[in-house]
Amino acid sequence: MTSFRYLPTVSASSSSHIRSGTQQHGGVADALWLDGHVKISPMDAGPGTAQVTPEELVVKMVAALEAGGSEVLIDAVVGVELGADSSSICGVRTAAYGVVAADRVVFCMGPWTGALLETWFAGSGLSLPLEGIKSTSMVYRDVEQIASDFCAVFSDEDTNGCHLEIYPRMGGEVYICGCGGSDHVRGARLLEGGDCCSADLIHADSGRVEAAQRSLAAMSSLGQGREPAVVQACMRPCASDGLPVMSAIPGVEGAFVSAG
Repeated sequence: MTSFRYLPTVSASSSSHIRSGTQQHGGVADALWLDGHVKISPMDAGPGTAQVTPEELVVKMVAALEAGGSEVLIDAVVGVELGADSSSICGVRTAAYGVVAADRVVFCMGPWTGALLETWFAGSGLSLPLEGIKSTSMVYRDVEQIASDFCAVFSDEDTNGCHLEIYPRMGGEVYICGCGGSDHVRGARLLEGGDCCSADLIHADSGRVEAAQRSLAAMSSLGQGREPAVVQACMRPCASDGLPVMSAIPGVEGAFVSAG
């Protein structure tokens, strides 16, 4: 993994008694780019927090599966194939490949898992109260100061409604989330015809981008006069109790769920 490394992790607080333009490090020697209205303190010890860029991790996982003899098909699943009495799984229906036969299927479809499985396995009495938390994020590139003086930052909530999380990556790229104002999406909005029925409909909230830019500019001069290279949004799956959903699907042999 070329993007794997250890890096320090700090918490950041902006409070009214800290004079703008000053920085209180609380024993943290680096992160000098956090030069605004902020107080920081260390959150980890030892070698630091392990980091890897998600894209590289996924690409290499797929390559490892293929090297081991597995066939990886990337497509949209649009339904399931069941046996004659609907008591066993026979495969899944996909948009491009048609029916892919299988006698064991694990459904890991993020926030869409609950709404789709409740529809596809309506006769099983399955109830999966998963929702999607739609959250805006930003990516900055070519940030030289953070390439050599790097740490991950977790901020408390500020007056812009943001609680920024700042993740520097190799080569001067910085990923920022915690922009606040996340939309909680559930039910029909996740199904066909809903405004969040597929990943390509999940877009950044421009208002939260502007709020996050203000919060970053208050914390660091890195955010002043600089525009993000990418604004985007993701949908994080979450159950009502915050726990993962991992189980066999009742009454359907060979069908399992692992989500949230």
